[in-house]
Amino acid sequence: MVFSRGPRTRIRASSSLEEPSQPIDDSELEILSLSVLAVALTGTAATNHSWVAANQSLASNKSGIGLLMAASLWVVRRDCDKPGSVCQDPRFIGGDGLTFYFHGKKDSNFCLISDPNLHINAHFIGKRRPGMARDFTWVQSLAVLFGTHRFYVGALKTATWDDSVDRISASLDGNIISLPQLDGATWTSSPGVYPQVSVKRVNADTNNIEVEVEGLLKITARVVSITMEDSRIHGYDVKEDDCLAHLDLGFKFQDLSDNVDGVLGQTYRPNYVSRVKIGVHMPVMGGDREFQTTGLFAPDCSAARFTGNGGRNGGWSKMELPEMSCASGVGGKGVVCKR
Repeated sequence: MVFSRGPRTRIRASSSLEEPSQPIDDSELEILSLSVLAVALTGTAATNHSWVAANQSLASNKSGIGLLMAASLWVVRRDCDKPGSVCQDPRFIGGDGLTFYFHGKKDSNFCLISDPNLHINAHFIGKRRPGMARDFTWVQSLAVLFGTHRFYVGALKTATWDDSVDRISASLDGNIISLPQLDGATWTSSPGVYPQVSVKRVNADTNNIEVEVEGLLKITARVVSITMEDSRIHGYDVKEDDCLAHLDLGFKFQDLSDNVDGVLGQTYRPNYVSRVKIGVHMPVMGGDREFQTTGLFAPDCSAARFTGNGGRNGGWSKMELPEMSCASGVGGKGVVCKR
């Protein structure tokens, strides 16, 4: 395995910059908002003056606040608005570009992708308020099966959220991957692993990684929490002992067959016709029974197509991760897990 450190890239507003001498009107605020969108779409940095000016004008330019907030949200959640994304509670954007929700069930596992050489399951966590007919759910972890290998990425259970504390856990074939807390730090699998797997921290020192299985797919995985404000607005009933840390995900596939299946996978078929009702506020995908698996590493949903381990799908069902306890080290530079 190989570690490397990549370039650090960040956008920050400096408090020492000269403040704008004139109030910013709505048209100027709109331009600033669009510059924020440009950052999201092109990856180029807006000037620090733009960020300072936009923030200073929030209090006095109420009619432009909505646009600026929307633009800022676009920057933060831009990976959640592309085909192949699985974010929030969970909101999917399929390969056909259509948005839908798949609620599943809390404490259950569902196949997102199933193809002859690739299978991806997700573990759902959730909450249910009294009187509700379904659970609020989020994706807590993923199992990626390819060949005879298994990759895991998950959000560690967290009481109080702190962006500076790493709460993401990853492993390959049961071996924990430990990444330095440095933006750009990269881990690559040993030469004997085929196809090669790489894991890289992106856009942050903590909680945000990009995973690549060479020739198969790329995954962006970011650990996020449910804030008390989110809980109040949506009625999630989050408690102080668990902020429901979960994954926001983005997928890019390189070698899917025409018969791919799974909650997300089916939307990549060339002849796919969406099951969801188009035009409704929350188009919901059904199929809990069709896509549910018996375990996180079990490619045994009724829609399974995976034959990457020689067709012995039943052999995966018991290949769960060993019981582990995880905690930050004294220096706060990573998460240490013990069996």
